[in-house]
Amino acid sequence: AEDGIRDLVRSRGLGDVYKRQLEVIRRAAGEFRTIALACEPHFLKQVGEEARDQGFDLAEHHVVAVTGSEYIAESQRRYLVKLLGRDTSAGPSPVVSTYGITEVGLAVCFETQDLIALRSRFTDSEECKARCCGPEVKSVPHLMHYLPSGYYLETVAGPNGRSELCVTALSPDRLIPVIRYRTGDEAELISAARFTQLLEKNGIILSAGHFRALPVCLLRGRARRLSAAGTVSYTHLRAHETVLDL
Repeated sequence: AEDGIRDLVRSRGLGDVYKRQLEVIRRAAGEFRTIALACEPHFLKQVGEEARDQGFDLAEHHVVAVTGSEYIAESQRRYLVKLLGRDTSAGPSPVVSTYGITEVGLAVCFETQDLIALRSRFTDSEECKARCCGPEVKSVPHLMHYLPSGYYLETVAGPNGRSELCVTALSPDRLIPVIRYRTGDEAELISAARFTQLLEKNGIILSAGHFRALPVCLLRGRARRLSAAGTVSYTHLRAHETVLDL
């Protein structure tokens, strides 16, 4: 079966890849109650739009997705959720993001349903975002937890004095140690206690669970800015939100 699926997804053109991905989902639907896709947001968008054009109901097959590699704005997530045939205003999100680094690990930071709901609230309310993230924050960062037992995260002075995320992998099983790896991404680290206090001060209560005990990383995208002659300078995060605002 594994060889059959591997042969199925081989393709010369990207358009065929998306069609064949749907065929893989059709085949797997008879064996599994939930089908999870691990992909970049753009790939998920293409698969979802192909399914929509074919009249193929992804919700019927309980398709969910874990995305990574690219920044995802909440407007983009809502569009992807609709492509999966789900209601964006009810229930847990079927689209969850992780933050990984090839040299360090593929899931250094990760979202939870609570943090997704919180980020969505910040996106919809400038006042709420300003109270919790600070008035200087123009774009809503990714809100993610991380496991201190797996990675030691810190911030160092990056370009233009911005805080750059620095990661040390703590697993004793690694063949090559990675110590104080500079990611090039702008971030802020907040302890679990401070994060909870900040939210409660503004009337936001997270649901009970062991994730509440984990620290939070606010990821703002690349520390360097994008600029062009005669235009406004954008951070990578802000540029993504502007271009991908659906």
